[in-house]
Order: sequence, then structure tokens, then C-alpha cells
Amino acid sequence: MKLKKVLFLTIPFILVIIILVYTPKSKNAESSVYNIKKENYNMNNYLEKNHSEIDVNSCTGFNLLDEDIKKNDVILAGEYSGVSKNYLVKLSLFKYLNEKHGVRYLLEDIGYSQAYFINEYLKSGDESILKSLYLNAVGYGYRTGGTEFDYKESYDFWKKLRKYNLSLSDDKRIFVIGIGFESQEWTILKYINLLLPEREPPEEIKSFIKAFRDKCKEKNELEKNMDKILKSSKKPEEIDKEIIKSSQKIEEKDKEIGKSIQKIQKNLETNPGLYEKYLGAGYFDFNFIVNNVFIDSSGGIYSFGPELDMYSKFKKIYFNLPMGKYFGQFNMEQVYQNIPLNVANQNEFASFLNGSGSPVAGRVLSIAYAYENSKAISSLADDAKAAESFDVDILKNISKSDTTLFKLNGDKSPFAAKAYLVIAKDDMHTTDYFKYILLIKNSKAVNYVWKMINVEGD
Repeated sequence: MKLKKVLFLTIPFILVIIILVYTPKSKNAESSVYNIKKENYNMNNYLEKNHSEIDVNSCTGFNLLDEDIKKNDVILAGEYSGVSKNYLVKLSLFKYLNEKHGVRYLLEDIGYSQAYFINEYLKSGDESILKSLYLNAVGYGYRTGGTEFDYKESYDFWKKLRKYNLSLSDDKRIFVIGIGFESQEWTILKYINLLLPEREPPEEIKSFIKAFRDKCKEKNELEKNMDKILKSSKKPEEIDKEIIKSSQKIEEKDKEIGKSIQKIQKNLETNPGLYEKYLGAGYFDFNFIVNNVFIDSSGGIYSFGPELDMYSKFKKIYFNLPMGKYFGQFNMEQVYQNIPLNVANQNEFASFLNGSGSPVAGRVLSIAYAYENSKAISSLADDAKAAESFDVDILKNISKSDTTLFKLNGDKSPFAAKAYLVIAKDDMHTTDYFKYILLIKNSKAVNYVWKMINVEGD
């Protein structure tokens, strides 16, 4: 009797467990698999209809961008740095934008003074200008700090752009704009000196200008002496001692120059009208570059301060230049129009550009670069690593060439309804971060320019 009672109570309980555990689980699993298949089908179907194969040599395939370029004033491309093909894509895309849409302003993550010398090279073709930017510090055993000026592909990019620029009419000629930090002190000092007229400045600002000029001349003499030491036939130990002494003198002179710039900064605040009259057309550039230099308490010269950022520089330049469209290729972190949850570096350049109060608010287009089977070199490291900015599984099977452009903001796009490719914030979708993604395949890492005795380009 007891056994019958136990069975009577136990059997229904087991049946309930079976029903609760197995039946719903099976339905949920089937539903989940079905939804995943449906999502993949929708994405693949959409991407098949909204992509174009890019030929970087003929600059074809970029017409997929046309409607969005017409509606936007700033086009930003986000790269994974240190990948060789970045520069081929950059040149091809910029040439297309220039030819088809009249984009002539090229934004660069370099210093304002460095951009001046790049523009001088583009106009004159004097390659010594280019070599001074890329090889200036090599003779003293220094690198250029993990910047664009480290890479041969970057050097070659300017040579190719110079050749293209020569084919353009004056109204389409390229103008390079540096909104990044100054990685080479000599470009700052040389540019300031070039902006200063030969004629005597007004009495109220004369002593400040003279002090700066004198200190720069003294430093030039010290550097010439350093060159003589390096070329000397003296014993190595004697040369080493002289180099140490000479380096200390140059360092001290740098501090003196830094303090002289600091005094000009304060004097410029007090007498802007006198500087504007004295400098004429060079006033904006002088004011911009002088106030783009941060001097520490010891007089050391730095190229940026905490209050100086790419967005504030862009705004100043934007209001000083004739109206036009801009293109820039930067690190991906600078191109996100919102910052994804999986991105540690909170550089919000694109989001500031597209945000409230910006002169180009609502008119900024972001294009992300993704990579398959590609290598990159990180800053100051010799070994290449995989370039991995996004999971490209949903892209690579559709792509039929080494460079493929995908439009994510088209009609009925799943990327405008859900977050794929990025770890998004609540209620945000892929297109809240970027509108296009460009897949680059089979790229080698960049080459370091300082390893080459003679810099050669195509």
C-alpha cells in the first residue's frame, strides 16, 4: 500500500519535470536557432545588395558613398594604425572625393606647423622638405615618437598626392590641415620664425619678438656645432664627452626659447591688435601656432596642453577658411560618433564634431575600416601583429576583392535596427557609431622609414 502511494505521488512529479524541462527547452532552442538563421539571412541579404568592390588603383567603387557625401561636410575614415594598405585606400578615397565632390581639405592628425611644411612640399616638390620631416632626427639617434612620420608608406603617400595635385586646377588643389599634436619641436620654431616679418615690430612687442629670434639663432649655432662634433675625427671618447656637453647646452637653450614663447603668449593677449597689424595675413597662423604650444614650469616646450584638442582646433580653422568639405583618416577611436562600451580610449572627436554647438553638427559621415588576414605594427615595436578592429565574419564571405565597401544605413538596414560589430550602449545601433564599413584584406604591416638610407617612393 505504501509503495502504491509513493508511486502515485512520484510519477506525476516526474512527468511535470519532463514537461517543464524538455518540452519548452526544445521549443526555445528551435526558436533561437530560427532567429539566428533569420538574422544572418537578413544581414547577408542586405549586405549583398549594399556593397561595392573597390579598385584602389582606378578609384572606382566609392560611388556607393555619393548620396551621403552630398549631405555631409566632414567625411572621416577610421583605421587600425600600422597597416600598409591604409595609405592606398586613403589616397584612392581622397582622390575620388576630390574629383567627384570637390573635397580639397585634408585633415591630418599632425601638428599645424608640420602641415604647413607638407603644403610647401605639395606646392614646390622640394623633397628635402619631406625628408626633413621624416628623417630630421635620425642623425641624432631619435625616432619621431610613433607618429605618421615613422612610416615609409606615409612618406610615399605624400609623393603620390603631390603627383596627383599637379594635375588639378587651382580651385581643386589639396590643402592639408594639421589638427593633432606637434611631434617635432623644430617645425614649431621654424614656422613661427617664417611668420615673423623682417621689418621691425612695434615698440610694445619688439623685445618679446627679439628675444625669441635671438634664442632661436643661438640654438641654431649650437646645432651646427653639434654637427661638427658628430663629423669630427677625434677619438670616440672625446666625441662622446663633447656631445654630452653640447646636448646640455641645446637643452638649456630650448628652455630659454620656451620661456620666450610663454612671454609672447601673454603679450599677445594684451596687444592682439599690434600683432595683427604687424603680422598681416600671417596673424591667424601665428596666433594659432603660438597658442598651440604648452610651456611647463621649467620652460620646456610641449606641443599640446590639456585644454587643446582636435575639435577646438578644427573649429578655429573652420571659421578661418573658405567654405568647403573635409576628409580625414584617423585612428578608429577618433571616428566613432558615439563611444562603444568596448572602447577604452574616450577620444570623442567625431562625436564633438557632430554634436550640439558644432559648426558641422549633423553633417559628419564616419566610415570604419575592418581587416582580414592583415598585419599591423604598433608604435615603436618591430614585430607585426594581426590587425583586428572588428569581427568580420558577416563581411568576409560577401567580399570578393581585397577592398570592399559596405553601406550600413540603407533602406531597411538591420544595422540601423540593432547593434552588430560593436558593443553598443542601451538603445543604440551600429549606425549610431558609423554609417559604412570598409573591409581591407591581405595587407602587410607598414615599414619604418628610419631603417632606410634612401627614401624612395613611386
